[in-house]
Amino acid sequence: MRVSRPRPSAKVTEMSWQIYPLTFRLVSPLHIGYRKVGNLQQTRGYVTGKALWAALTARLTRDAIAGATGADYQRIGEQVNAHLRFSYLYPALDAGGPACYPWEDETTFAYRFLDSYASTALDYGRQSGAEGLLHEVEYIRPRARPLADEEPPQVYLVGRLYVQEELPAGLAGWKAALC
Repeated sequence: MRVSRPRPSAKVTEMSWQIYPLTFRLVSPLHIGYRKVGNLQQTRGYVTGKALWAALTARLTRDAIAGATGADYQRIGEQVNAHLRFSYLYPALDAGGPACYPWEDETTFAYRFLDSYASTALDYGRQSGAEGLLHEVEYIRPRARPLADEEPPQVYLVGRLYVQEELPAGLAGWKAALC
């Protein structure tokens, strides 16, 4: 049996990619939705690439187009998707890493980086909490819980961004949008 290779009908060009390290200082609690267990809304211990893609798409679209429509967000989002790739962002205790991963030591990770708050809707007529509306939201802390006698360390989110060298005009402001 003889097998022949398919011949491409058009010239295939490879785009080269640049790698940019990302470091964000967490300044407020961050909830990245995961699942609901009872009345607890759990968070992921990291930021997904898709969440970062969505935030960058929204920022680029708002900055470029006053009164943007859904079609504008979709067009810019497709450009971001075609020309940029995002890694996950993981918590770190130093700007630039190393990252702390939730699966390495789950107990220590949860103790240092995760916290939650509880709230409820109020029933003003009965001057109490509304029935069945108590909920707890878990989040990544902006300052890690200290170990021993240390001061509570600042939490950073670290990851990588992969960017094609040739970008369409709509993505020219991607660096400023991430600041």
